[in-house]
Parts: sequence; structure tokens; C-alpha cells
Amino acid sequence: MHRSAGVLYTLFLLVGCGAGQPPRASAPLLVAATGSAPFATAAVTDATGRWSGPEWGQVVLRADGTGTYTSTYGTGPGRIEFRAVGGGYDGRWMESARRFGTMHFVVAPSGSAITGTWAPDPECTIGTMSGGELHWTRDQGPGP
Repeated sequence: MHRSAGVLYTLFLLVGCGAGQPPRASAPLLVAATGSAPFATAAVTDATGRWSGPEWGQVVLRADGTGTYTSTYGTGPGRIEFRAVGGGYDGRWMESARRFGTMHFVVAPSGSAITGTWAPDPECTIGTMSGGELHWTRDQGPGP
């Protein structure tokens, strides 16, 4: 197996929810099985603060790599876990034990917008099984 394919497969196994269980809020997001020096990450624009966007409602991202969003299937605020990877952020979103998945996003250099993609986990049993794009704009006012 090609090394990068092996790393991606390992990430899939570690990040996946497996056996139909929802992700735990304290679970590690990504583990790099490189066997050598850690990833070199490019500088990324800070994602912390209040954001809003279609299908996500009010989004709050905190410096500790956690966050919330308000547009869910009536299960209360959704949760987000994320971390800087390369020139952007990788993470997971969770609404309930039946609706969760992954996301990748970048913050515009101006710090005023976030764009990216999201996808549901194959183990989800409610909601659409297709992913989509993220388009969030920074809300004015005090941060989280």
C-alpha cells in the first residue's frame, strides 16, 4: 500500500465512528501515523469567533478546538471539534447519535469568511447522506 494511502486509511479507521456509535466529544480528531517527524503545518488564519451561514445557523468556534452550531434536527446545539491541518482545519460535527460527520474548512486571509465542505458519516441514520459546502461569515461583535 502506498504510504499516503496507508495514512488515509488509518485516518479513516481512527476518525470513523465504527459500529454505529456516535463520536465522543473527547475523541482525538486525527492521528498521523507517519512514523517520523510531525506534520509541518502552514500558517492558518484564526477561526475562533462567532460565524453564521446557511444550514448551520449561529456557529461559535473556540480556541480550544471546540464549537457549537444552532441549526440541527431539533436535538439541541450541534457540536464541532476541529484542529489546524496544513493550510486549513479538519474536524467533526455532531448533532446526535444518529447524525454526525466530518468537515474541512479554511478561513479567508481577511478573517471575514470561512469556506469548506462537510460530509455525513456513512453510519448516520437521519438526514441527507450527501454532504455540502460551508459558507460562513464572521459575525460582528464580541467573540466567544
